[in-house]
This record gives sequence, C-alpha cells and structure tokens, in this order.
Amino acid sequence: MKLSMKNDWRGLFAPWILERGKLYFESGAVLSIDKTEDGYKAVVEGSEDYNVSIDVDECGEFIDADCDCPYSEAGNYCKHEAAVLYAIENEFDDYEMSSGKESIEQPLESLDSVISSMSEEDLRAFVSEAATAWKPVRDYLYSLYSDALPEGYSDEIMAEARVYISEIKEGISNDEYYDDWNDYSGYDVVSSLRKLQSIAEEKLLPLVSGKKLFRTSFSLALNILCQIPFAVLNDYGYGLEDLMDSYSHILAESYVFAADKDKNAMEAEALEIYRNKKLSSSFVSILRAFLIDIVKNMEVAEMELKAALERLVQDPESSENAEIAFSSMKALGKSDDEIAAFYDKFQYSWAVVDKYADVLISEGKTEKAISVIQAYRNEYHEYEIRISEKLLGIYREQKAFNKLSDELVYRIFTVGHFTLEHIHELKNHVSESEWHELYESIVESGYASTRLLFEEEDYNRLMAYCEKVERIERDYVVKLSEIYPDRVIAILDKNLSTDEKFMNSRNAYKSYAASLKSVGKFNGGSELQQKHLRDVIRRFPNRPALKDELRKAGFCI
Repeated sequence: MKLSMKNDWRGLFAPWILERGKLYFESGAVLSIDKTEDGYKAVVEGSEDYNVSIDVDECGEFIDADCDCPYSEAGNYCKHEAAVLYAIENEFDDYEMSSGKESIEQPLESLDSVISSMSEEDLRAFVSEAATAWKPVRDYLYSLYSDALPEGYSDEIMAEARVYISEIKEGISNDEYYDDWNDYSGYDVVSSLRKLQSIAEEKLLPLVSGKKLFRTSFSLALNILCQIPFAVLNDYGYGLEDLMDSYSHILAESYVFAADKDKNAMEAEALEIYRNKKLSSSFVSILRAFLIDIVKNMEVAEMELKAALERLVQDPESSENAEIAFSSMKALGKSDDEIAAFYDKFQYSWAVVDKYADVLISEGKTEKAISVIQAYRNEYHEYEIRISEKLLGIYREQKAFNKLSDELVYRIFTVGHFTLEHIHELKNHVSESEWHELYESIVESGYASTRLLFEEEDYNRLMAYCEKVERIERDYVVKLSEIYPDRVIAILDKNLSTDEKFMNSRNAYKSYAASLKSVGKFNGGSELQQKHLRDVIRRFPNRPALKDELRKAGFCI
C-alpha cells in the first residue's frame, strides 16, 4: 500500500521518476484528464494507454495516486502518475495541492528551517540512519556523491538480470508469452521483461541522475541488453516498448553527462557491440539510434544509410529502413535538397512519405508535410487508414479543428475504419446543426453502433436493431424496458427459450442466472422469470453447477 502524504507530492517520487514524468507531460503523453468526486482521472500514453487516478482531499491537497502500469502495481509511484500531477498543476488553475504553485513555498521554507536548526553531527547521524534503513536513499546517496558503487552492487544487478533472462528463455521454450501485458500468469516472457524494465527504472536510472556513475550505468545497460535472447524480439507486441525506452534513455543520458574521455570509451564500447552483432534484432535499433543520433558517429551513419537504401529497394514499405535512412542523412548533415531528392526517388513508398513528413514537421514545415501526405493519397490510393491516422495526429497537434473535422468525416465515410472515439471527436468539433446532419448520415450509412444510438438517446432505432438481431446488450436492457417493456420481454423470452448453448459451462450458467434475475425487475417480467426457472430445472435436472449458480443469484431451488 502506498503512503499517503499531504505535503509536497514530489517527495513521494524518486528523482529520476519525476524527471521521466515531466518529460512525459511536456511531450503530450497525458491524453486526457478529468475531474472526479475524489480528484482526477487521466489516460497517459506509453507502450499502451495507462489509466491514472489522483486522489485529493476536500481542500484539494494531494492524498494518493494510482496507475495500472506494472511499475505502479508493484507498489511504486510511477512516471505516468507524475506526468498527470504536472498536468494538473499546469492545466487546472483552481487546483491547490500543497505542492502546487501557491503553496509549495511554505513546506520548503519549513524544511530549510528544520535543516538549519540541526547541528552538523545531527545531520550526519540522520543521513547515515536514513541511508542504512532505506535502500533507495542509500542508492541515491551513492549515485549523487560517490565515484564508485558499493562493492558487489554491479554484480548484484547483473545476477538479478540473469535470473529474469533465464525466465525469458524458459518462457520462450514453453511458448509462454502473450500479446497483452495485462494477460499473463506465472513467469512468462512478458512478466520477466517487466522485471528487466524495473531494473532499468529503479537501479540504473538513479545512477544516471547522480551525474557521477553514468559510465557504470551505461555498461550495465549494454550488458543486460546483450544477454536478452534473440528469439524474444521480433516486434514490440510483448511489452518491449517501455523497456526499450528505459534503456535508450540510460544510454543517451549517460553519454550526454559524461566527460570527453568517458564519451570516447562509451562510443568504443557501443561500437564493439554494434560491429560484432552482439544484440538481438530488436535491440540493435537502440544502439543504432544512440550511435547515429546521440554520438553522431559518421562511420555508422554512412554504413546504415547505404544498407537502408539497399533494403528499401527490396522492401519499399519498411518503416524501419525509412527511419534509418532519414536519421542517417540528418546525422551526416545532408542538405534539404539531398533529403528531398531521396524522398522523390521513393515517393511511391508510404513508409518513406511517412518518415519524410516527420522530418518536415520537426523542422516546422507542417503545411509542406500535409501536402506531401495528400499528394501520396491522391496518387496511390493505398494505406488509407495509416494516412488518415497521420493526418488526424497532425491536425490534433495543430489544433486545426476545421481540418480535423473534415478528415474525421473523410475517415468515417470514405475510409470506413473508425471507432466510437472518432465519432465523439467529430461531435466535439462541429456545430449542433452540423452534428445532427452528420449523425443522420452515419445512421443511414449503417455505421452507427448500438453504443452511439444509446448515447444519442435514439431509443427507437436502438430497439429496432435489438429486435432485428434478437438480442439486447445488458447495458441497454433497463432503459429500453422502461420505454418498450413488452418488446424487451419478447426478446428476452426468445433468448431464454431458444439459446441452449449456455448449458455447457459454469460461466454460461452464471450468465444465464444473471439474465434470468434481471427479467424479474421489469414490468411483466416476474411471471416470465418463474416460467423459465421451472422450465430449466425440468430440462436439466442433473446439473448441480447450474443449480448452484441459480442459488447464488438468489433463486430458491
């Protein structure tokens, strides 16, 4: 259970986590934030979208935070929570946590006065006691003020990493891994990758933030990456993105703060691994980006550019090679004309168009980026979903709501691949009369989901759809039964009478019992409920699990 604290919320977060959280906030990773009765809820973009809740008291002071990411679920305050707290301070003027803009000075003044009142002997004793009792304090103390780690600390980190890597190998051999980080049990590839990420977040990043042990952190990070087996990682679907982000951050930050002689040694170490192909394919991208974008190694940039061009000829839609080509050209100082000439050569490739647009946007040439994307759309008519997502992202960033609305309409009626969130976004950026017209067009086109019909209180159409498919989703039963009780009862009666496939599992019995229970709440439903209860007991007299679930639902059997 995390500590609750009403003073400075920053005191609950490790310094390196605060730094990552601020970067997340500044990069726009906080996708949404809303007030609730208890505080705030938000969604933060990472390798997936994470849900964050912030609890505050009646005075608006910080109480606690929670996130559904692995690091937070392990009992730590995470970068996603920190990002949301920074967002709250920035976006909600009426938010008055004691760590906020108005009240942060008082706690800091009070802390200064306490420290000033302590003798040097007392202060030394306090620091020694705190560092002895609390390992994070001890590690942070070493990272800030020591040129060397405690004896055996590096070996301890590597030994822990090797345990998780051996778990990864066993998980691979047993085919124990999942597409979704939220869907795992025991130790499998995903959960072990989570543990490796925690090593980066909790043990290596503190060394970087100390600005003294970055050389050690750099070597440890590379050593761990070299030992992760090749078989893990052909894509990011198994939880790699956050892990790669953490290790990339370690390499970059370590190098930036190093002295020149250490930078030379780091570059040599990375080059030795790069040249001897010691990293699996997934992690080569980390080293490549480090050597090209951070170190600006011209030899690697030339080699990678040449190889990327050759591979693009064979596979023009390789997003990875397109990105390598552009980053290598930037590192080599190629002119705008030379980069544009490369684009002209591969303008039939969406991968190249996509990455060229990113280059133009990074240079502030957003309108040109849009024209490049539109030219591809007009000429080749491929990758419509990707093109639409790209343009939607640009218009959101620009806050170009007219263009955003136009693209959303295009997405819904032309591309056809859209979500309810796209429709919500469209509704938010058009007038009421425009929305009414568009809504009718969406319904007439057959694109309206039952959720949209329900949200728009279009109950007549919703009821007609339920009758057509002869099923009512549980979320709509109560409301529809208030308006069309006879029609709802008729559908439920048919479901209960004809759907016998439910009689084959405990979960199905539970679902049936819940449905039967809900029937009795509606006008005219009690009689129907009792009729079906008698009928099911008669038809299935030897199903003890069925009877058990009916009893749990409150029926007397």
